[in-house]
Amino acid sequence: MVLKLKKIRKMTVLLLVICLLVSGCSKAEEENTNDIDSVKLKSNQEIVTCKITAIYGNEIEYTVAKEQSVSDTKKDKMPSSSGAPDMNNGNNDNSAGGPPDMGGDSKNSSSGNLDKNKSDKSKSSKNSDKKVYTLTDETGSTTIPVGTDVITSLGKTTTFSRLSNGDIIKMIMEKDSSGEKVVVGVWIVS
Repeated sequence: MVLKLKKIRKMTVLLLVICLLVSGCSKAEEENTNDIDSVKLKSNQEIVTCKITAIYGNEIEYTVAKEQSVSDTKKDKMPSSSGAPDMNNGNNDNSAGGPPDMGGDSKNSSSGNLDKNKSDKSKSSKNSDKKVYTLTDETGSTTIPVGTDVITSLGKTTTFSRLSNGDIIKMIMEKDSSGEKVVVGVWIVS
């Protein structure tokens, strides 16, 4: 009798451990879907990046956007916001036209340049992850089905009621058997 009771306890503990392991594995899988870049698309799916221009219930109107990383936009050497040409040919140091050396200790000024270079490098590594969205002339509208998950920029799952005008979102659109595109997931990216 005591032997059977010990066997039942061992089986129960083993079953609980298996349940915990299985539930932990599914949670890790769920966390991966919070980042749209890690989602594997099916052959009948596509990602549409857009800016919401109007919302009517669960129907949205949008303008399609193109995504670029900040480092890509810097490579294009776009003119400054003032429209003035870049007089340093993309060189950001102050050697051409910067303030004159005020006669300070040369040891301090050289270490200041090193510190500036270090901070420039850290800024550029942070900017490489940032995305810029450029609006196109293409517009569209779609209905977001009730119950469709909307993932916020912080990775929290919510509903389409969280969406607002001006949000930049990525939608996974899936062609159904009739050829109609249906929204199956939405990520707020900006």
